[in-house]
Amino acid sequence: MADYPASAGRYVQSINLIGYPVQEGYPERPMRRHLLQYFAAEIGLPSDALPELTLRRPARPAGLPTRYATLQAQAGWSVYKNWPRARWEALLGACADIPVFQLGAAGEPPIAGARHDFLGTPLSTAVALVANATLHIGVDSFANHLTHYRWRGDDGALSRTRGVIVWGSTQASAAGYPHNVNISIGLPCQPCFREDPKLSLAPRGPCITPPGQTYDAPKHACLHGLPVERVLAEVRRAWDAAVPVRYWSDRRPR
Repeated sequence: MADYPASAGRYVQSINLIGYPVQEGYPERPMRRHLLQYFAAEIGLPSDALPELTLRRPARPAGLPTRYATLQAQAGWSVYKNWPRARWEALLGACADIPVFQLGAAGEPPIAGARHDFLGTPLSTAVALVANATLHIGVDSFANHLTHYRWRGDDGALSRTRGVIVWGSTQASAAGYPHNVNISIGLPCQPCFREDPKLSLAPRGPCITPPGQTYDAPKHACLHGLPVERVLAEVRRAWDAAVPVRYWSDRRPR
């Protein structure tokens, strides 16, 4: 940010995005529109629909099965986005026939039942994994947003990766995508937008449901109250029915 004024002068147009609707009362109030619609309005693009990026699908990393799922079990910005690790392990234990590859940083705790071949690999590898996956499973973090991309194959066909996403402190209607299964138990305190004070300038304090928590020992009811059986049912349904979401097939550049 310190270099932004000098860098911006080298371009015909530059935009310093705010994105979050502070003028509407965020984070004290839920967002009225999707984040992409707020971003689009700032940039000057039409914002009635959800803007999409269409990118060439990256090559599949070597050694992958024909069908597999990706898992992002941990978000960096807020512990209140995370489902307990034991729940993920119970989920994967109950669908051991699905090859699941965990995404994340090198120091992230490995989830038992997942493959860890790609933990700590570059972000570009994680993008390629999600782009070529049959299914993505996870929390509200970067891989959730990758499921909104449309990927163009070498034959010109477009597809996207479906996701099963669990929601805690954040807002599915503002940061989720309608082709995914977005799972929330819908507590009155959701979304609370509480964040880690080590990272956020507006952490809003520790979770109060139940009261008496600390950031270092979260027990947030929004995700600690989400049963494995509910997520398992959606993962199984999505995996068994998974067919690429295709739009058209041609070889013309778009």
